[in-house]
Amino acid sequence: MSKVMGTSSLKRVLERTAGEYLAKDSIFEIPGRYFRPLFAEEAMTGSLGVMSGKASFPVGPAAGPHTQIAPNILAAYLAGARVFELKTVQENDRLDIEKPCIEALDEGHNVEWSTELSLDEARREYINGYLAVQTMAAVFSPKPKDFFFNASVGYTLKGIKGPKVDAFIEGLRRPELDPYWDQALAELKEAVESDAFARAFGEEGRERARVLASSPANRPVHSITLSTMHGCPPEEIGRIGSYLIEEKGFDAYIKLNPTLVGYEEARRILDTLGWERILLKRESFEHDLQFADALELIRSLDATAKAHGRNFGVKLSNTLANANSGGRLPGAERYMSGRALFPITARLAARLAASLPEYGRRFSYCGGVSAFNASELIKAGLGPLTLATDILKPGGYLRLGQIARLASAALPSSPHAPDAEALERLAEACLSRAEYREDWKSGAARIEGALPLTDCFAAPCERACPVGQKVPAYVAAQGSGESDRALAIILSDNALPRITGTLCDHVCQERCSRVDYEGPVRIRGVKLDAAISGKARLSPLVAAAPEPSQPSHAGLPGLGTAIVGAGPAGLACARHLAIMGQPVTVFDPEESPGGVPSHTIPRFRIDRELIEADIASIAGLGVKIRKGERPASAEELFSRGYTSIFLAAGAEKPRSLRLGREAEASGTAANQGAPEPEPECLDALAFLRRVNAEGSGAYAGRKKVVVAGGGNTACDAVRAAARIPGVEKVNLSY
Repeated sequence: MSKVMGTSSLKRVLERTAGEYLAKDSIFEIPGRYFRPLFAEEAMTGSLGVMSGKASFPVGPAAGPHTQIAPNILAAYLAGARVFELKTVQENDRLDIEKPCIEALDEGHNVEWSTELSLDEARREYINGYLAVQTMAAVFSPKPKDFFFNASVGYTLKGIKGPKVDAFIEGLRRPELDPYWDQALAELKEAVESDAFARAFGEEGRERARVLASSPANRPVHSITLSTMHGCPPEEIGRIGSYLIEEKGFDAYIKLNPTLVGYEEARRILDTLGWERILLKRESFEHDLQFADALELIRSLDATAKAHGRNFGVKLSNTLANANSGGRLPGAERYMSGRALFPITARLAARLAASLPEYGRRFSYCGGVSAFNASELIKAGLGPLTLATDILKPGGYLRLGQIARLASAALPSSPHAPDAEALERLAEACLSRAEYREDWKSGAARIEGALPLTDCFAAPCERACPVGQKVPAYVAAQGSGESDRALAIILSDNALPRITGTLCDHVCQERCSRVDYEGPVRIRGVKLDAAISGKARLSPLVAAAPEPSQPSHAGLPGLGTAIVGAGPAGLACARHLAIMGQPVTVFDPEESPGGVPSHTIPRFRIDRELIEADIASIAGLGVKIRKGERPASAEELFSRGYTSIFLAAGAEKPRSLRLGREAEASGTAANQGAPEPEPECLDALAFLRRVNAEGSGAYAGRKKVVVAGGGNTACDAVRAAARIPGVEKVNLSY
């Protein structure tokens, strides 16, 4: 994948659109089953005013990576976007942006400060996107004009008035004056008349697209947003706003910075929610627009707009500058967005609403929009809502549809202006809501190592699993009620689904893509559910193996494989060999198989019935289990006729801490009844084995216990020690 963003012709975009829809029932990977319901009449009943228009879904992508090129814009439209804040442009349009420039593992951060396309490339991309969206709107939508492009410009008045930015603005205001418009229309008509277009969208769809192609709307820019650099003086912001309204005649938004809440308040909010790692600089707040100046600026530009018959809007908020301490992005400063920004921007919205009761119009909102807050924001009188960070997460554009539905459903309860009291309640509630805390996210949906060159998709949970289980497949099957299929998928990689469904470390959940939504899927629990509810085939999956022809070392007929040890490794090996038709005998010195799960892990951690069910499943494949038998040597097994041996003896030899008198864990409770037993240093595994065999009473009389360690074994030992009769105190030393 190139590190340099490229452009595409409108013809190529529309050819891809028709071809992919015909072949895969998707458009730029947005499935038809997902986007078609968004165009149903019943899904588009609401509307929210957006300057001089109305949008049934008052959401869309903010100025950022999802509005730089035409395919992104079209994908966002199909996913539910109706309001597009185009990527900010500025006079300096020949940037060499160092990569990576965006990080969104949790909260969002970026270090690039404008589009990497030239102004001419950006203008053509926006025209292509505008015509592509119109075409798909003609094919699918009962409200084909129900979308709006908002241009975003910065960063100085001199640059905006300069010939390059002015040509960009005018090229979008009246694209028909540029020769490229005729070229784009020719490509549009050619695409609509193609056989692929007709096969994909039917003759009726093509006819609607033909009508559109003969006379498309030619005013891409619906409104304009001013985005200034951090530290821009209020006088400069006022001059630019007046210029866009008075001289250019635009409905205009001014995007304000979250620094308006003040350093102390921003720091308090972040600290309350545990975001100590976000390092703010006081000077960033002091050099930025101040709150009193912002109120004066808003009132002044609002009066200017009314005097010229235009609309003026406030947009909240820009990103928040902070120290680049993460080490992943270049430079000393980065700009924060996403869920960490939401409580700050919500507080700013509440404060502005309370200070501007006369304003009378919604604030456009961008600052951590997600499915967790879209409905509340609309009901509090904000909108439209634009977002960037949330759709950079796993799920991408498909998140827009959920947010669009939530926002649209809230429209009947939405006031026509910001509700200061509702916003105050929302801002205050943020400080105690788990989804805004830094520690809410338990893991990261990321894959260690390089991604495949030609297919960048891989399930992080599957890659994290030590045995590479097909997690998405069995979770989907179990979720669909197909327990038998789910269990079959699990058993293809995992011989002990009940044991691992109870005891495994489930590192898969730390990498689950849902950590960026409501939290990870409980993958281990799904596995256990499938293991309990599903029915497994108890016969080998291949034809029975022929009679062994390979002689043993002693020249006897081969008896297959001898496995030494009936713990998880030995049982797993036995299952996989048996499925392939190999005769298998498992030897274990214990009187019952199962290894550590059966004899060491406490009974309060796993029911014996689950262990026995996994073992029975393996025995049902024809595996012989010889209990209470320890082979003396490999040669003995070969001499008995086995042709191969698998050693699964475990690793139970303890390491010594050399603390006090290291008594054997098997020592008797002879001190029971004495005032204070002599201190003992026990191996945790031996301690747990004895408790498992004899119960907690085996160590009765001990009063104080210290467990050294911090892993599963240590935690099991702590919990088992706490159950010993008479124990007064258990400490974990880690």
